[in-house]
Amino acid sequence: MRTQLLVALFLAASVSAQASFVVDASSGPGSQFTDIQTAVLAVPSGSVLVVRAGSYSPVLIDGKGLTILCDAGAAIAPPPFFFATGPFLTVRNTQPNQVVAVSGLGFGPVGAQFHDGILVQNAMGLVVLDGQGATVQPTVSPTVTNGASLKITTSSQVVIRDYELQGGLQSSGGGGAPLPQFGCVVDSSSVVFESCRLRGSNSLGASDQIRFGKAALVATTSRIELVATSVTGGNGLSTTGLFGPLQLLADPAVLATNAQLVARGAAAHAIAGGIAPAAGAQPLVQLGAISGTGSLRIDPVIPVTGAVAASVLVTTAPNARLTSNVPALGGVAAATCTAVSGSLVVVAIGEPAPASTVPGLPDPLWLGAANSFVVDFGVASAAGEFAVAVPLPGQPGLRGITLVWQAAQLGPAGFDALSNPSATLIR
Repeated sequence: MRTQLLVALFLAASVSAQASFVVDASSGPGSQFTDIQTAVLAVPSGSVLVVRAGSYSPVLIDGKGLTILCDAGAAIAPPPFFFATGPFLTVRNTQPNQVVAVSGLGFGPVGAQFHDGILVQNAMGLVVLDGQGATVQPTVSPTVTNGASLKITTSSQVVIRDYELQGGLQSSGGGGAPLPQFGCVVDSSSVVFESCRLRGSNSLGASDQIRFGKAALVATTSRIELVATSVTGGNGLSTTGLFGPLQLLADPAVLATNAQLVARGAAAHAIAGGIAPAAGAQPLVQLGAISGTGSLRIDPVIPVTGAVAASVLVTTAPNARLTSNVPALGGVAAATCTAVSGSLVVVAIGEPAPASTVPGLPDPLWLGAANSFVVDFGVASAAGEFAVAVPLPGQPGLRGITLVWQAAQLGPAGFDALSNPSATLIR
């Protein structure tokens, strides 16, 4: 308890002053802005926006560090005439010292899904997007090129937590059946998915139209952490074509090209390829779980349904896993590390830092030595768990602060594993 109190005091003392502004679509008492995007353009980098319930236009954060905390009921409104003009949330062109954190922003009323999904592009600093359970499944016009629910390109540290990201539909533009889209596309980036559900788009079809399913995740030259996250490829479809029964193909859970995949989870966090139902003489087909090239390090308890391509190097071993909560101001910041039963676990918390390597360990460290603190250490239980909690001061300046948790596992020969980084916000 003494250590936890020291951490709380350390965090309170290390908080730099951050300007805080209130956004309220109804222009309620104490608000400075009525639209999120207007506030984003007006406030200085490093500010915190507290967004009250209401309907707002899409958000673009460009070259600026910013925290956006959305109350329940704050959401993006449908586009005019239900015709998509771009992503509902875009983060781009940030520097290594600029942190962007957005919590609780999702779609609003029926029709808002006609926005494109989320785009993170050329972000060199930490980006934390916390969906608070939101589902993203866009239906977009043929003029929008993003297509996927989430697209991340050339970004160094991105954390996506508590979102359900489903492959959407893109209008064919000619009055035909829509085109299924990938769930998530990641290119040249390092991304941690924590407590997410990634799903591809299922096949659509009719006698004169063929729309195959799409994968949940496309990863190219990237490092992907799947932490307590399930991944399911798009299913196929059995239908009737011009010349009889027709089987529309499914897609794998993951399409990888030179990708490094790490799956940390339990039996509930399956990786499963899509299924193409039987059609006529064509039997039911279970597509592969992962296709392409790269590597996969996976906990042995995670179910894999469908084959993993021979060109993907697979290592099966327990991986230290860390998950954390989203604490309220004056509440308790908590994290649980799942490691090898009986091993010594050390859990630290602090301000985010650029990823660095630790000699002898395969996973990067996202904490800096100057602004991080060991919360606690101890032995993992018989169930392999070690939990920690830090009471947070009620200091207003803490609201909107982004924290990074990370743990190390000590085996017989010394530190032999790092957990995933788990980033969270103080709401």
